[in-house]
Amino acid sequence: MRVLMFAAAMALGLFAVFPLPAPPASASVPCDRDACLWSGDNFTGEAQVAVHTDSAENYCLNLSFPARSVANRVGREVLLSSNPCGSGPTPHEYRYVGNGEDVPALGFEARSISWCPSC
Repeated sequence: MRVLMFAAAMALGLFAVFPLPAPPASASVPCDRDACLWSGDNFTGEAQVAVHTDSAENYCLNLSFPARSVANRVGREVLLSSNPCGSGPTPHEYRYVGNGEDVPALGFEARSISWCPSC
C-alpha cells in the first residue's frame, strides 16, 4: 500500500511529508528540503518537511499535524492555510510565504500547504 501511495504521489508531482528534528534555539533555520514546518512558534516542537516535484497543476497537501512556523525553500511562493485541502471557501486564516522566507510565527495553525507552478 505504501509503495502504491508513493508511486501515485511521484507520478502526480505531489508534496511528501517527512519528519525533521527541530533546530537548536540559537541556530539559523536549517532547511535543506522544499518546505520545513514546525508545530511551535520560533521553529520549535515537532517538525516535518514537504517536498514537491514540478507539476502542471496546482497542488495542496494536508499536513501531518498543524504547523505554526515555516521555512520555504520550494523555489516559489507557497500558501499555508488553517483549512485542510478541498474545504472550499469556508472562513479560514492563510498566509503566503515567499521563496527563501522564514516565518517564526504564522499567527495561526496551518493545516495545509499549496503551491502553483505557473504562478
